[in-house]
Amino acid sequence: MNESSSLNDSKVKDSEKSLCELASHEFATIKETITFVDKTLFIKCLLSDTSEIVLLTAPRAFGKTTLMDMLKQFLLGQKSLFENLKICTEETQFFSKHCKLHPVIHIDLGSVRGSSFAEVKQQLALAINYTFREHSYLVKKTDDGTLAWASDKLNISNLKIASFEKFCDREKCIMLREADLKHSLHFLSEVLHTHYEEDVFVLIDEYDAPAVGLVFESCPNKDDIGLINDFLKDFMANTLKFNDFIKRSLIFACVRLAGSFSGDAARVIRYYPFLSDLRYAPYLGFTDEEVM
Repeated sequence: MNESSSLNDSKVKDSEKSLCELASHEFATIKETITFVDKTLFIKCLLSDTSEIVLLTAPRAFGKTTLMDMLKQFLLGQKSLFENLKICTEETQFFSKHCKLHPVIHIDLGSVRGSSFAEVKQQLALAINYTFREHSYLVKKTDDGTLAWASDKLNISNLKIASFEKFCDREKCIMLREADLKHSLHFLSEVLHTHYEEDVFVLIDEYDAPAVGLVFESCPNKDDIGLINDFLKDFMANTLKFNDFIKRSLIFACVRLAGSFSGDAARVIRYYPFLSDLRYAPYLGFTDEEVM
C-alpha cells in the first residue's frame, strides 16, 4: 500500500468516526468532528430576540439538543469552546459581553417515557433530580454531617435547605408529591437568583416527550395522557409564567402540546413553528449549502 492510499484510507476512517460521533449531543464533542457545521450564530439570534420565552419546534434529529447544549456552554462562560467559531470571530463585542458565567437551569425531558402517568411522573422526578444535582455546589456538609448552604447569601435567606436536599436525593425526589415537582424549578431558580444575584436562564429540552411518549407506549389508560398534559401545563406555568427570577428561556420540542401554554402564559411565550419563520430555520438541520 502506497503512502497516498494510506492517507486516503485514514481520511475515510476519520470521516466514518466523525459520523458515528454525531450520535453524541454534546457540543464539545461534535465541534471536534470533521462533519461539524458552525451554527454558533444561533446564540446571538436567540439572545437578541426580544421575547422572554422562546419555543422552537423541529423534527427529531435536527440538532435541537446540540444547539441547547451549545447555548448552555456559552451561558456558563466556556469561552475556549468557541475559539475560532463564528460567534467569537464575527461577533467579537457580543461574545465578550455575553460569554460569561450566568445562572442556568437545564432540564432534558427526552428520556421521560412510560406507559402510565405514574411511570412518567417517576421519570420526571429523576429528570428534576438530575437538574438539581448539577447545582450540588450550592450546599456543603458541616462537621456534624448535616447539610448547609455553601454561600452567605443563601444562609441569610429564607430558602429551606431541606427542600433542596429532597430534590437532590434520588429516592426522596421520586417520593415527592406532584405539587412539589410542579414547583421544583421555580424553587431552584429562586435559589440560583439568590446565590448569583442575577436572573436565571432556563433551558427545557423535549418538553413534549412525556406526553408524546405515552401515545407511542400504547398507554392502557387514555386518561393518563390528559393527566400528563395537565401536569406539564402546571409545571411550565410555575417554572415560567409565575416566576420573577427568570431572565430568558428556551424550550425545544418536536410538537407543541395543545393547551400547554394557554391563558396568560401564551402572551409571554413566542412560538416559532418549524420552517414557518425564517429567523431560526437556518440553525435547525442542515441547509443545502452545508451538505454540499
